[in-house]
Amino acid sequence: YEESDGRFFVEDYIFYQGAPQKELQPLQTSPLLVLISGLNESAANDFTTPLELLQQWVFGNLEGLLDGHDWEAASIVRIVIAGNSVKASPKPKNHHSSKVTTETDALLGAVKTVDSLIHNLAQSVPIDLMPGEFDPANHMLPQQPMHHCLFPRSKAFASFRGVPNPYAFDLADRYVVGTSGQNVLDVMRYSKIESPLEALKATLRWGHLIPTAPDTLPCYPYYEKDPFIIGECPHVYFAGNVGEFSTEMWTGAGGQRTRLVCVPSFADIQSVAVVNLRTMECRKVSFKVGGFEGEE
Repeated sequence: YEESDGRFFVEDYIFYQGAPQKELQPLQTSPLLVLISGLNESAANDFTTPLELLQQWVFGNLEGLLDGHDWEAASIVRIVIAGNSVKASPKPKNHHSSKVTTETDALLGAVKTVDSLIHNLAQSVPIDLMPGEFDPANHMLPQQPMHHCLFPRSKAFASFRGVPNPYAFDLADRYVVGTSGQNVLDVMRYSKIESPLEALKATLRWGHLIPTAPDTLPCYPYYEKDPFIIGECPHVYFAGNVGEFSTEMWTGAGGQRTRLVCVPSFADIQSVAVVNLRTMECRKVSFKVGGFEGEE
């Protein structure tokens, strides 16, 4: 209310606490959702050994990385690449045309590498590609899908889709929502929250995907409806490019249950997150050279 001196006084505030959630239906099989982020390709043919191992695992040539018959690579039903597939180039020291040309060539080479990777994976499993902060896409949120002309080899497959950021979809009767990580990193930058998982949890509790937009994250102006409001509580909620892998099953005030997943940058950690959509468990699969590991 407004005080006598004109100041606006807030006596209390109440968070939305996660929105209504669709009832979870039982599944007979164990479909797996694989979440990857931060490939950070920087040049043509920039395949690293961990990336090659990732492909071999998806193709079913590396068994035993995750214990249990519910975690076989053959059960993968979708791979989501959550942003920053292309590495940000450093700012040029000068503006000579040769420098600009070199950087452009490197960017094109990096995009070709991503195209080759997706082309290989899309022959075995559906791939959704989200744009991130450093990808060749619009900077303002929500980011639109990267243009299909950037991926001439991959676009021939119906199993490949360019998708927006944030991204929401239904898979195996589960509602999945995710971002490429800008929302989580910005909440940590301008609050006392230090953990990416706590920041992810906070946005769900607040009922808003990007609470710092448009103040510190640029977004398109919306007049009648805010597209970032969480109208339906997801069963899986993830953020990419946020440091170490972490996960937790969040329980809302209304009994909602959401699997939270922080997906690390593959270029830094060489690991991916795998969600079992039947049990709602989540594990990390590491492809570090010298040994593999599966971790709950």
